Amino acid sequence: MFGSGSSREVEFADTGRFIVTDHGTVYSSTEVSLEEYAPGLLDRVPLGRVLEESDLWLRLPMNLSLWVLPAGLLQGGPWIGATGIVSMYVAAAVLTPSGFSVYAVPVARLLDRVTLQALYFILTLSIMAQTGRFPELWTGVAGFVVLRWSLLSRLLEPAVERAARALYRMPVADQVLRSVITKHAIRLGISIPSLKRIEDDVRSLTGGQSD
Repeated sequence: MFGSGSSREVEFADTGRFIVTDHGTVYSSTEVSLEEYAPGLLDRVPLGRVLEESDLWLRLPMNLSLWVLPAGLLQGGPWIGATGIVSMYVAAAVLTPSGFSVYAVPVARLLDRVTLQALYFILTLSIMAQTGRFPELWTGVAGFVVLRWSLLSRLLEPAVERAARALYRMPVADQVLRSVITKHAIRLGISIPSLKRIEDDVRSLTGGQSD
């Protein structure tokens, strides 16, 4: 099954075994399984939008690294700037999957705008050229290409996936998708059966008190 929607939705294909978005992200879920996880949610938040926000959040480590790289180069030089960005990318890629926030989506979209990224890099690289900091300049150019073309994410994907599986017991993309669905369900007051069971267990252990 194929789906598409507005600019706030992505096109996707539901194969009956997994979902693939037009960004190439593969989620080990189907529309049916997501509906079973959070009954009624997809009637209020279209699946295309859920997947768009999931894809957007998956790009957050890359986008954060892109915006921080020029400042890191100006402050620490080529070596510290480059190694710092690699460390930051790994940390963000491992820790952000469970940290999705509905209210942070507009900021994430702003950081994801290629035009703003390009203008920001042109400005900062021009400053580096005018001040004779050519090592930083060429490191910045290389960093932009490596990050924007997802070369760094592909290189570090095995290490990130191993760390994420240790934390979440599932691939990064699936953890992000689950986090997006859970946060939307909580915002809309939609009960998630698995979370409801946990709440019931907590109440039974605390004599009916959930906090």
